[in-house]
Amino acid sequence: PANATAFAGTLFCAYGFSPVASARQAAQSAPAQQQQQPAAADKKPDAAPLQLDTPQGSTPQAAPTVPPTPQEETDYKAFQAIPANDVDKRIPAAEGFLQKYPQSQYRPMMYQTLVSGYLAKQEVPKMIDAGEKEIALNPNDTPILGLMGQTLARTLNPKSPDAMSQLTRAEMYSKRAIEVTPTLTKPAELTDEQFNNAKNNALEMAYSGLGL
Repeated sequence: PANATAFAGTLFCAYGFSPVASARQAAQSAPAQQQQQPAAADKKPDAAPLQLDTPQGSTPQAAPTVPPTPQEETDYKAFQAIPANDVDKRIPAAEGFLQKYPQSQYRPMMYQTLVSGYLAKQEVPKMIDAGEKEIALNPNDTPILGLMGQTLARTLNPKSPDAMSQLTRAEMYSKRAIEVTPTLTKPAELTDEQFNNAKNNALEMAYSGLGL
């Protein structure tokens, strides 16, 4: 389901993409980007995300959606056919899908794709924008929460006018990821090892966002 907690971590390594390493690259290149673009910062994983069950004891936060039309389903299948590591094709495809279907149930997949794609391309401000839209839809998306917390913290420019706001968001996202991750239930399509690796990956990013 589109509004279930998204948990993409297990796929990052499958496509040879390390969100932690990419986040570090984003942090290193951030000062130059901040001179060109106003306040923003961050990093994220890549590849088509999996969906996890909602954390135990919580109620899914449903984003407004409309039933997909046959054309939307066709367009979504065309998007899925694009190789997960082909960010130069997946980014415009996801952006176009969101413009065409602004209330689609597939929005989380598109935002997750944009986060991972823009992180891979080191376009931090765009990555943050997509990440915050995904969190608005899925507040328990732990890989995105962890990645956002880590990236916002590592690309912080103390001289930026919104430095305090960025630091506050980094702390908020990181703490949320740490709170939610242990409550997640394993989806049937994941092995225990994949599930544990995904959770550890999200927690590593979250703790990094808190400087731990």
